[in-house]
Amino acid sequence: MQIERDPNTGTASTPSATPAPAPPVAPFDPQPVVDRGITLARRMYARLDPAGDDGLGRARVKVHGGSNSFFNRITRTVNIGAGEAVTKGETGRLELLETTVHELTHKWMDTRAGFGGLVYAGAPGRLSEGLSQVMAGAALVLEGDAAEQAHGWFLLDPRGKTAPMRSEFGRPTKYVPLSVTMDDVRASGFTMSDNGYVHVHSGVIQAAHLDIARALGMEEMARITTDAARTSLTQLTGFRAWADATLEAAERRHGAGSAQQRAVLDAWRAAKVLTDA
Repeated sequence: MQIERDPNTGTASTPSATPAPAPPVAPFDPQPVVDRGITLARRMYARLDPAGDDGLGRARVKVHGGSNSFFNRITRTVNIGAGEAVTKGETGRLELLETTVHELTHKWMDTRAGFGGLVYAGAPGRLSEGLSQVMAGAALVLEGDAAEQAHGWFLLDPRGKTAPMRSEFGRPTKYVPLSVTMDDVRASGFTMSDNGYVHVHSGVIQAAHLDIARALGMEEMARITTDAARTSLTQLTGFRAWADATLEAAERRHGAGSAQQRAVLDAWRAAKVLTDA
């Protein structure tokens, strides 16, 4: 072994050993994970529907080796990109579950909004992205195992700036109309061409629904959300209209001025969507 010496003192030293590289993660088959995501979504939406109907109809879900996942509003097909996730072990499994429910929720919400679904730009697009992430978290909490439940709560919080998942993180959590800074765009990981920043201010929707879930429980938050969507969602619903819809849903479920309705109101005020005026 070659002896190294400090150039200033001449003291001999032994080179430190190079740490062994971490063993590679074996890729997994994404199809069973995506199938489980479909099952979680169906179970949750059936659980939240008064008639037990999951409202998803024929769920056409295609898995491909790329990284882009999306709901095609023309063909009504969900496309899941599993190329990156399959190399990440348990992190990738949770990511695929999340993404599958997220994209299926785009379909569920679009069906409730009427012909053409929520306009995928500006405020309705931001609402669409926020609600899809909220309900992905709810599905994992309400229908998943312990690890999935923990991840579900994690998904609702847009405040986390360092996360291993491909999720709606690092988003603004207070609503200021037409205020998207370059710092917001950079933190979100998206670009200026993001259909009117649909992935940036979606964090406002997440923050309000997280507060509701913390106050009332995940299931009651999800019930208020689906009730509001069934009765009030339209192609052009924006943040304030959605906040009003959830307040009306809480009133239908618990009565005007109830503690539950007050919790919903407090959440939207905290997110600056509604004010005291």
